[in-house]
Amino acid sequence: MYVHVREYGSDAVLNLFKMFYEQSRYYERGAPSTQGAYVAGLYCLLDATIVGGLHWDKETARVLNEEFHVSGKYVFDLDERAYTTAVKAGNRSACTSIERYFKRKAWRWPLNSCPPEGSGMDEGARVAVNFQVWFEDGWWAVTSMHDDRLTICSYAEVDEERKLVGRRTLTREEVAGLKAKAA
Repeated sequence: MYVHVREYGSDAVLNLFKMFYEQSRYYERGAPSTQGAYVAGLYCLLDATIVGGLHWDKETARVLNEEFHVSGKYVFDLDERAYTTAVKAGNRSACTSIERYFKRKAWRWPLNSCPPEGSGMDEGARVAVNFQVWFEDGWWAVTSMHDDRLTICSYAEVDEERKLVGRRTLTREEVAGLKAKAA
């Protein structure tokens, strides 16, 4: 498989992916044992660009997924993991680019009810899958997000096992109407 790689101008993220691809000549031969290493390298590079705070243009996520997507036994595809990493890292430009790619607005939880440590996110903090949010009388985990709804679950330790206690699906209007947890 050959991917056409073009010049990306000042987009540092896409230029790093291009350089990685060009240095990965072994992948063009399609050896199955190297595809896994290539995909692992792409994910490491993706995380490094997000956590490192590199600026993402509004179309970076779309171009990454179109030009560097890998399918088969090993898959490289932008998904909720990339978005969660961007939110945790506080990389607003990556968040915005991925939101645009997913065609959905950011999900924001009321101030003081979401603890993304060191995220740098401010009032109405963005949330992502696996984030803990305060809802009603306790901490709930965000388990899935869609454009019009998100699902949160509550868990308890029972006999040293984690058990599902409750599941709620909330609309944007319901989330917007929540009061922030008292500080």
